[in-house]
Order: sequence, then structure tokens, then C-alpha cells
Amino acid sequence: MAYSNKTIKLNIILLASFLSIIQLSAASLSWTEQIEVNTFGKLRQVERYQLKVAEKFYTKGEFAAAAAEYEKYITLYETSKGAAYAQLMWSHCQINQRKVYTGIRDGFQSVIDYWPNSNEAKLATYLIGRSYKNIGELKKAESAYSKTITDYPTDHIALLSKWDLAGISSIKKDQKRLKHYVIQLLKAEKDLPEFIVSI
Repeated sequence: MAYSNKTIKLNIILLASFLSIIQLSAASLSWTEQIEVNTFGKLRQVERYQLKVAEKFYTKGEFAAAAAEYEKYITLYETSKGAAYAQLMWSHCQINQRKVYTGIRDGFQSVIDYWPNSNEAKLATYLIGRSYKNIGELKKAESAYSKTITDYPTDHIALLSKWDLAGISSIKKDQKRLKHYVIQLLKAEKDLPEFIVSI
């Protein structure tokens, strides 16, 4: 079966396009990995540069090097507005290196302990639950998500925690708790502005 030159060229172009799309999506940060714009704007140029160096390693998948750069940032600028973010990202690096307990205990929990009023502390409470859920420790995940809901009841993080708790209830085949969380999620939907619900 012979392929024409046009077919071969078209397949090569499609493959190259597909690979570039995959590479672009891998190089972007998720919403839990992005620094707030206001915080970034308050940083000095040298601090921004250090975070960009670490981010470059992170987006390439070089998590050990990225962790070292985030750790350097924390050492050099421990009183900076960006220190909580650097600690959060150090935790992400540990999780991506399959050092989940280190990421939770020495990373996310440190963000909560040292910067309790930061946006990163809210994220850290949610990410503790998500990390436990991802490794199958559902009891600890439930506990962490419940703490997130208690600590931040009006924040979107609480809604995400309820969603994940509903998922855990489904996994455990606990229909009573599943129904409880689904009802809470439906009530939350009624409280949302109409334009968000319609999306």
C-alpha cells in the first residue's frame, strides 16, 4: 500500500501540530500553581527573576532543580510576599517527585503554619486533601477537606472540597454522605450569580 507524498506531508504536519499542542499544555501551570497577580506585582525584580528561573525548571519537568530554586528563594527572601508561593511550589515539586508525605508535611503544612492568612494557605489546605486522595488515603483526605470547609466556608476552595468529598463518598459507596454533599453543592449553585450558573 503506497502513500502519496501529499498524504505523508499532511501526516507529518498533523503530528508536529499535535506534539506542539501537547508541549504547550505541559508547559503551562495549573490554577493551583500560579502566583496571584497582585503578589507578583509587589515583588522586586530580583525576586521575580528567581521565581521565573524556578518556574522554567518546573515547566520542563525538572522538579528537583525547581525545588532547589524555590528553596533558594525562601532562604534569600523569607520575609517577601512571594515566600508563601515559593513554599507552595516547593511542595508541588515534592509531590511531582512522588515524595507526597514530604510535600504535605514539610511543604503544604508549612505554608499554613507560617503564612496562615495568605491565599497560598487556603490552597495548601485544599491541596493536602487532594494529595491524600490521589494516593488513596481517603480517611485523611476526608479529614483535610472537612478542615478546608470549616476554615474557609465561603471560599471557592470549600466548594471544591465538597465536590471531592462527594467523589470520595461515591468511591466508598456511601450513599447517605454522597446525597449530603450533592445537596450542599446544589444549594451552593443557587447562591451563585446567574451568569456563573449558566456557563
